[in-house]
Amino acid sequence: RIIAKWNLWPLVIAHAAVDTIMMGLGYAAAQDWITIG
Repeated sequence: RIIAKWNLWPLVIAHAAVDTIMMGLGYAAAQDWITIG
Protein backbone atom coordinates (compact mmCIF):
# COMPACT_ATOMS: atom_id res chain seq x y z
CA ARG A 1 0.00 0.00 0.00
CA ILE A 2 2.86 2.37 0.83
CA ILE A 3 4.56 1.66 -2.51
CA ALA A 4 1.30 2.20 -4.36
CA LYS A 5 0.82 5.47 -2.50
CA TRP A 6 4.30 6.63 -3.49
CA ASN A 7 3.62 5.64 -7.10
CA LEU A 8 0.62 7.97 -7.12
CA TRP A 9 2.73 11.04 -6.29
CA PRO A 10 3.82 11.71 -9.92
CA LEU A 11 0.16 11.59 -10.94
CA VAL A 12 -0.83 13.95 -8.13
CA ILE A 13 1.97 16.38 -9.04
CA ALA A 14 1.05 16.24 -12.73
CA HIS A 15 -2.62 16.81 -11.91
CA ALA A 16 -1.72 19.79 -9.72
CA ALA A 17 0.45 21.22 -12.51
CA VAL A 18 -2.39 20.87 -15.03
CA ASP A 19 -4.78 22.53 -12.59
CA THR A 20 -2.36 25.43 -12.16
CA ILE A 21 -1.98 25.86 -15.93
CA MET A 22 -5.74 25.70 -16.47
CA MET A 23 -6.31 28.28 -13.73
CA GLY A 24 -3.68 30.54 -15.28
CA LEU A 25 -4.64 30.22 -18.96
CA GLY A 26 -8.34 29.40 -18.76
CA TYR A 27 -9.55 31.40 -15.76
CA ALA A 28 -12.21 33.29 -17.73
CA ALA A 29 -13.32 30.10 -19.48
CA ALA A 30 -13.59 28.34 -16.13
CA GLN A 31 -15.79 31.14 -14.82
CA ASP A 32 -17.98 30.81 -17.93
CA TRP A 33 -18.37 27.07 -17.28
CA ILE A 34 -19.26 27.75 -13.64
CA THR A 35 -21.85 30.32 -14.74
CA ILE A 36 -23.36 27.89 -17.27
CA GLY A 37 -23.29 25.10 -14.69
